[in-house]
Amino acid sequence: MASFSLDSDGNMLVNILTPGLSFPDFYLKIIHSKGESIYECQKVERFANNVYCIGEAMRLGEVLQFTIISIDGDALLAEGKFAIVGLALSTPEIAVSSPTVDLTASPTLDLLETPTPIRTTPSPSYPNPPYPNPPYP
Repeated sequence: MASFSLDSDGNMLVNILTPGLSFPDFYLKIIHSKGESIYECQKVERFANNVYCIGEAMRLGEVLQFTIISIDGDALLAEGKFAIVGLALSTPEIAVSSPTVDLTASPTLDLLETPTPIRTTPSPSYPNPPYPNPPYP
């Protein structure tokens, strides 16, 4: 399984889900209409099955030949053709300062407002009594 996006520098980022830790280190080769591009791949530290590869951005809609090749021995591990129909664009994060709160301050009660009690009249419980029904025999 693979997903595609662009990083903040405009490079294509290919995320690949692998079978597990025993899957060998690899690189990605993409063959396209203008030649081929090599993508360096790295395992994601905290997620053993996730690998990301980064390289040249590809044109949308073009059918691309993806080849996963082991670094040790250049053995073919997987291949397939994909047409990238869309890329997720990274959005810059905007730092917004938030007001500071003094967590050491003790809460104060507003003693100027006194709650007004509200009286309600009980409604009849007919046909059901206000207590639980006895179990059926």
